Amino acid sequence: MMTKSVFLTLLLSIQIACSSSWPAPLDKSQSSSVSDLDKLRKQVERFAVGEGNEKVYLQLEQLPRNNLISDLDKLKGQAAEDDSIRVKIAFLFCRLDYHYEENREIIARSLTRNSPYYKLPPDETIGFASNMIKRGDKQLLAVVMTASEWADGALGEGIEDILYKVVMNDLDSILRNLVNLPLPIRQAVYREIKFALTEAKDKSKIKSQLKSKYGDKVLSNVAKEMLRAIT
Repeated sequence: MMTKSVFLTLLLSIQIACSSSWPAPLDKSQSSSVSDLDKLRKQVERFAVGEGNEKVYLQLEQLPRNNLISDLDKLKGQAAEDDSIRVKIAFLFCRLDYHYEENREIIARSLTRNSPYYKLPPDETIGFASNMIKRGDKQLLAVVMTASEWADGALGEGIEDILYKVVMNDLDSILRNLVNLPLPIRQAVYREIKFALTEAKDKSKIKSQLKSKYGDKVLSNVAKEMLRAIT
């Protein structure tokens, strides 16, 4: 006959065996986090189109800044090194003025001939650079000018549009960058600018400004070079 102590021991053993075979309960907070990051990725994808979808940006900007940046860092950390989402997150980070120089470098790499983000064509990121240059980032201008040597198609059109806007409003920025670039790239830039100057009044304005730089020891050579190229 089974004693009470033996019965209790047997019952406890059965409970332990059964509990070890039951599946672990789902961590609801972890599931929610994954779902939230998936949603955030879709929002970043919608934002990072052309020069940036302003409506989506304003929606993201309304979120608590620390939480948004933390979640974006998590999303970036989960992505492969060549995942295009890294470039799109970098663009958003630049708009948020978060680690700007580090994220600008990611944008710059995406606009090189051998971009590590091979699934994201440069003609899809030239709009990011355009937006940042409009907002005063003149360092990216040199990257855009360098890309003009090998760019074609939609990328070439994007570069032409950027150079036209800058040359019409801030010619000195173009000239100061040209001073530090090799001749093949300078020639490619002149070609893009010449194509962009379709209006006689625009060409006349730039010619006049270029001639005014002849007395500048730093800029005179590239000013004369550009004038010859666009004439």
